[in-house]
Amino acid sequence: MNNLNKWHIIMFCGFLLGISACNSLSKTNENAPPPSPSSTSTEVRTLVASAAPTADDYAVREGGDPLLPTPKGYVNDFADVLDMKTKDDLEQTLTNFKEQVGVDFVIATVKTTGDKTAFDYSLELAKQWSIGAKNPDKAGILMLISVEDRKWHIQITRGLEKILSNSEVGELGGLMRSPFREKKYGDGVKKCVEEFIKVLTQRRL
Repeated sequence: MNNLNKWHIIMFCGFLLGISACNSLSKTNENAPPPSPSSTSTEVRTLVASAAPTADDYAVREGGDPLLPTPKGYVNDFADVLDMKTKDDLEQTLTNFKEQVGVDFVIATVKTTGDKTAFDYSLELAKQWSIGAKNPDKAGILMLISVEDRKWHIQITRGLEKILSNSEVGELGGLMRSPFREKKYGDGVKKCVEEFIKVLTQRRL
């Protein structure tokens, strides 16, 4: 249980078309086609300019699960639902956030988590990518969005549990619901990220 003690597990397994109770992991409308990506030109608040991270900034654990994707930076759009401008804006914003506030905020979109629940998949991903491991207080956040499964899952490390409650994380994640219903994934992710940054910047600086 040592690895689990490292992580403060927040189980907000949200359906993209609405929030579902965390103990209910079944899909809605199994025969429905997967949501399609949507582009957006909404600006994201940028703090200060800095160099974008590379995959080398994330230490993959020895013997890590080879079926899990390899990180590309703070924004990992494996489901291809974010347009290039959104990804670039988010990457810059989260890089600046790390430098100013000392928190690794990583986003991962995937088409599906396969036979794993969103909870299990995101926990394995967070551990394999060692999110927050290089920070003095191990502060890190992982936002997982599983598009075809219509679920999202947010995890935070114990380095943040004293300043972010479970209910607050749920409320912040819930900001994605309305944009996701309209298949505006970029808008939903950016709105959620902006509010996380606002709250954590106020409480950590």
